[in-house]
Amino acid sequence: MHSNRLNLRFKLIALSLLGLIGMIITLGLFYSNISSALYEERKHEARRLIEAATGGLQYFHQLEQSGAMSQSEAKRQATKAIAMLRYGKNGYFWINDMDGIMIMHPFQSGLNGTNLLNTSDNQGIYLFREFVQKAERGGGWVKYNWPKPGDAEQWYSKVSYASPFLPWRWILGTGLYLDDINEEINQTTLNLGIIIFSIYAVMLIVTLLVANRFMLQLGELAIRDPLTSMFTRRHFMELAPMFISGHDRSPQDCLAAIFFDIDHFKHVNDSYGHDTGDVVLKAVGNTIAKMTRDSDMAIRYGGEEFVVIALSNRLDEAVEMAERIRSACAALSFHHNRDTFTITISAGLAERALHESMENLISRADQQLYLAKENGRDRLCISQAEKPESV
Repeated sequence: MHSNRLNLRFKLIALSLLGLIGMIITLGLFYSNISSALYEERKHEARRLIEAATGGLQYFHQLEQSGAMSQSEAKRQATKAIAMLRYGKNGYFWINDMDGIMIMHPFQSGLNGTNLLNTSDNQGIYLFREFVQKAERGGGWVKYNWPKPGDAEQWYSKVSYASPFLPWRWILGTGLYLDDINEEINQTTLNLGIIIFSIYAVMLIVTLLVANRFMLQLGELAIRDPLTSMFTRRHFMELAPMFISGHDRSPQDCLAAIFFDIDHFKHVNDSYGHDTGDVVLKAVGNTIAKMTRDSDMAIRYGGEEFVVIALSNRLDEAVEMAERIRSACAALSFHHNRDTFTITISAGLAERALHESMENLISRADQQLYLAKENGRDRLCISQAEKPESV
């Protein structure tokens, strides 16, 4: 009997050891492939980000085509927007043209306006020639060495995607520093190793392997309205799921949509001209933007319509902000020739109910805006969220 117990004990120990060895081998095999898997995932994310950034260039090109901007101004605004974009640890975008001239580099402005076709990295790779070649073929990846932001003296291995923007003969580029990816792999491996040995120490049989997935700040692809510098409706719709999911996680907070519209704006355009109308739009947009918080989002929704997405602790905070904005806009004064005039704005506010879509929230705020118009304008109408009945 004692011998059988010893045999069983040795068998359990052996099975435990085999289980541990099996886990280590399995995880070893898994992590032998994680480098290439994570590398491909990051490349895929970079491609998606560059497609989104190209959408920003297309937006400004459309403004040029419609006559809303000159080509030089459209290019200037597009360059400024792309220069602000960041993602990940060291992710950014740059622009050069098909002749190898640097249009914009956010961290090495001294290169701007320089022809870099004859510029090579520390291994003799003429990277800008390769960028042009890839772009002429529709886009592609180039591997080379390049300094990191804030460390211009040292070279780091990098792989970048060069994408053509044919209307302006531009090349839009972004890339990945390989040591950043390796650091991410090493950190992930270390974290999981700690989990494995912790599981073995407490004799756990089943464990959950946690994989951290990283997404792009698009963003921010933050495409802004060229007149008011407010966020565009298109960009807002891209970020709407973030507001919804955040509010779903913290339903005790108040998420509100506030719809503003300038009263009798057609009369302003007809009486004083569209240039003066643009001055009014810009002043109202600046007023709204200045009176919102960092956690809010101010949007030019279309024409003379503006929307603020406000996240507050209570509904009355959003109401107070909307009233302050309405009063501040009513205090604005405008001049045209010898005439001086003022404007008013109407507002509709809707408080989000749990599980309500952003589209429905905006629709309810719009309904309140029209109610404010029907009731005499220069006022705020409010739609509170329906609270669930107590059980």
